[in-house]
Amino acid sequence: MSGGRSADGRSGAGRLFAVLEAFEVDAGPLSLSELGRRADLPVSTTHRLVRELLDWGALERMPDNRYRLGQRVWRLGAATSWERRLRRTCAGFTHRLAAEVGHAVAVSMLDGDRLICLDTVAGRHPSVELASAGEEIPLFATSAGKLLLASAPRQRVAGLVAGGIPRLTRRSLTAPGVFAGQLEAARRNGYAVAFGESAAGQSSVSVSISQSSGAGSGPLALTILTPISHPDLTSLVQPLRRAAMTIRGALAGPAFH
Repeated sequence: MSGGRSADGRSGAGRLFAVLEAFEVDAGPLSLSELGRRADLPVSTTHRLVRELLDWGALERMPDNRYRLGQRVWRLGAATSWERRLRRTCAGFTHRLAAEVGHAVAVSMLDGDRLICLDTVAGRHPSVELASAGEEIPLFATSAGKLLLASAPRQRVAGLVAGGIPRLTRRSLTAPGVFAGQLEAARRNGYAVAFGESAAGQSSVSVSISQSSGAGSGPLALTILTPISHPDLTSLVQPLRRAAMTIRGALAGPAFH
């Protein structure tokens, strides 16, 4: 990556970090000119640095030629000591829940406008697709995304919806009015469901673990994932809530902090 120092005394590494730090306030996506302005760098320099960050996987280019943080950055973030403590604290409870209900279990976090998988436990159905720790999960098409968006400021949600709801499967709910109804149901019921909307053939139900579990964390969701043939997702809400309550207590204790 770049070396030497710029006119303002910053090293090559310093200029690269300045581009990445442009996403601190707003996770993007950002245009090249926005990146240059926030990093206080000429557009030509920004363009060169962005090329390096793209090659390394720290940035991703969107179809409209704007940029957002890449999967490699998220995976590095997933390796932090905070994340390891969170996963270790949750692990016993999520494995116990998976054994109790016989289905896959996941913990996820809302970070800006991204839903990030923190951990998963497989169930007895190998057909259920599971994300990896640090992987981004569809925000609009998952029960966790709906649940966490339901507690987010309505203006922020409106801005996200205005950008369009992607269709991932034939069951994806892309109409803004229908999606708003799903969020209202999640606010009213305290849980959210999704039926084959992010991956064909599987459903999910989610409850909140906490709104803020510690420094560096965002809102957390606990999810059970099942084949779409499951007859009654609401029957899983009570075991989910019991597990979420015990996890919440553990995260609030001195062992986590």
